[in-house]
Amino acid sequence: MRGRKKLSVADVISYRKIASVRIHVERVIGLARQKYAIMNGPVPVDYVMSKDENNLTLLDKIVHTCTCCSLTNLLPPIVAMTCEKQIIFGMHKVIRCNYKIY
Repeated sequence: MRGRKKLSVADVISYRKIASVRIHVERVIGLARQKYAIMNGPVPVDYVMSKDENNLTLLDKIVHTCTCCSLTNLLPPIVAMTCEKQIIFGMHKVIRCNYKIY
């Protein structure tokens, strides 16, 4: 690396953790784009022009549903999992998991 300082060990570990999470986020976004065609291009004009008896367009309903689902994903899990782990040569080995339903 010409002209740059070498990263510290702590920085390398931090960047690797961020990169590993980024991969999963990008994978989920890609899956959502494949599954829901509405995310791949412009929204059809029918989705914003016609309204129902509650004066809501189809796009309003879609946004409302997505918002509710997103907020639900931020809640604590309803089933908690705790696992006993054993560390052998720096590798984690799961021994047993217990589930607790709230």
